Amino acid sequence: MLKKTFGSDVFSRRIYRPIADIAAKKIININITPNQITFASLIIGIISALFFYFKDNLVGVILFQFSIFLDYLDGSVARIKNIKTSRGAFFDPIVDRLREGIVYLSICWLENEIILLLMYIHIIFSFVYYQLKFILYSYICGEKIDINIQNNFPQLRYVNLGAGKEILLCIGAIYRQWLLPIMWIIVIYDSVVLFGRLYLGYTKLPNKPLLD
Repeated sequence: MLKKTFGSDVFSRRIYRPIADIAAKKIININITPNQITFASLIIGIISALFFYFKDNLVGVILFQFSIFLDYLDGSVARIKNIKTSRGAFFDPIVDRLREGIVYLSICWLENEIILLLMYIHIIFSFVYYQLKFILYSYICGEKIDINIQNNFPQLRYVNLGAGKEILLCIGAIYRQWLLPIMWIIVIYDSVVLFGRLYLGYTKLPNKPLLD
């Protein structure tokens, strides 16, 4: 059984998730699935990236934040309707990383080489550690493996950017002089999460022989 999760960041707990839960109750009778909401979040994220690319940053921020809200809404709808599926669990994080990568690319593309390099590192690290989490949370060897950093290292329970990464990115999009230090913060955070999860996965995964 998994431990109680401390990993949710303050933005998720206090802002996105409560609003998403309220909205989900309002649309509970509408014939819409969580996967459809997930797909809508991707489309709106891509549209926001176009606004970022053409330097219409305010509209880009509004649309990007709305796409993030939809990402929380799909989970709230799935919980309320009790229609959580393995397909949705697989589809949701991939769409998140795709939307996030497109937006990061649109913001950083015309910046200097260091920012562009940090952006590529973030996209790679973020995709790897989220897929690592998915793989080890699935039923490998007949049990779930908890590699949440905050669960396993309670002293780090408050060191969690979570949705704060996207808020920092929006600040960097509007105030470009802050974009470089913001990207450094995000990549350092990504590095801690990636190597922390690799360590936990290696040490906690049962070393059982695989069946042919």
